[in-house]
Amino acid sequence: MEYNRTNRLGKLDHFRARHLTIMALLLAMRILLSFIPAFKVGNIIQMGFGFVGTAFAGAILGPLYGTVFAVLYDLLDILIIHPGPFFLGFTLSAALGGFLYAKCFWRQEPTLLRIFIYVAIVTVFINIGLNSLWLTILYDKAWVALIMPRLVKNAVSLILNTAILYLVFKQKSVQRFIRKYQF
Repeated sequence: MEYNRTNRLGKLDHFRARHLTIMALLLAMRILLSFIPAFKVGNIIQMGFGFVGTAFAGAILGPLYGTVFAVLYDLLDILIIHPGPFFLGFTLSAALGGFLYAKCFWRQEPTLLRIFIYVAIVTVFINIGLNSLWLTILYDKAWVALIMPRLVKNAVSLILNTAILYLVFKQKSVQRFIRKYQF
């Protein structure tokens, strides 16, 4: 007898080789996206395309494995891809971002309003809130000194990220791929 415990987080009772292969390919895609040069304005403001890979992985993997995926990518990024100091706060932010993008896209219609709401949540609570807090703790800078440039950057990225994700997820080929390999 096969137990199929599917809930809002995904299938919890089995993780097969197929799932591991899909997750590995998505990690490779996410790593490649991290090498696309980010748009930089000054020393603080930069916008990359890695969020697309995290959102795409969330749409296929679901909230549980989307969170695991985001944590794995964050750890790979710190250890191998862009070596630097490890701070658990940024890993927590990555996990929350992976979870939220998965909740937005996994088995859901990617409407413009839905995408905007979830990108706004990630932008306000994770990028502006938590990540600013982590930067304040790490670099011992005043919150006020960090928050203004981050508010400007995130106001712009909210609009751009919403538009990019909407355009990506409305592509018929992307929708077919997600339906075919979704957990």
